[in-house]
Amino acid sequence: IKVDLDGDTVWSRGFYGTDSHLACGPDAVYLSNGLVLAKIDTAGSLVWANGTTYDNMGGSYNSRVHVLDDGVLTVGERDCNQQTGDIHYGITLARFDADGGLLWGKTTTLPYWQTNPGLNALASVIAPNGDIVIAGDRLHEMGYPQKPMLARFTSTGDLIWMRTYTDLSGVSPLFVPTDLITTSDGHFALAGSDLMDDGMGHVLKFDDLGDIIWARRFYAVDQTMHCRSLIEDSEHRLVMAGSCRAFGGWAGLL
Repeated sequence: IKVDLDGDTVWSRGFYGTDSHLACGPDAVYLSNGLVLAKIDTAGSLVWANGTTYDNMGGSYNSRVHVLDDGVLTVGERDCNQQTGDIHYGITLARFDADGGLLWGKTTTLPYWQTNPGLNALASVIAPNGDIVIAGDRLHEMGYPQKPMLARFTSTGDLIWMRTYTDLSGVSPLFVPTDLITTSDGHFALAGSDLMDDGMGHVLKFDDLGDIIWARRFYAVDQTMHCRSLIEDSEHRLVMAGSCRAFGGWAGLL
């Protein structure tokens, strides 16, 4: 759905599947649902749509879209053991040209004994030098906590470093990332929530090497807070949006 600045609907269209992610280019919108990458012009007409699978495996879940100067990058996760039936997720990066043609696709996994059911990618951002920074979780079998994870890749999809945090002052070990941005001072800021029933919102700031500069939890008595989105405003302050549950109901949070 496209609306103008007065909130009136300009056009509404139906496209591919569910759980789609969007990114805006200079003259179009790009949409990915993990199986299909599509370009849609400003009038809502489909320009092209191409499949996103590679290596004879299925598409990616949670595929984020990043518009580059000469194409599109998607970031997500997929089950890398589809033939065996044992779920083992890996981070996927796929690069497409300006016409949606696949240039390359790469999947990063850890050994099965180190992480089961694997890695997932929940938020991503392009660093100023073109590297790809991803936040997600390093998952473990039922009964073991997942570990918050940060990873950095080159612009060609090769892993530079990966950091996990079993526990960290100010960050819950059940932290689930939801949004990741670059900051005006050259660092990164990450928002998310934990998985507890009385969950708290989290914001943390980290540097180019994944070292945490600071981390904060936000909570109130008898309330559950979920941070969903994060921006830096014109005064160089971080603003979060999400939801808050109190007294048996949900409400918006800013």
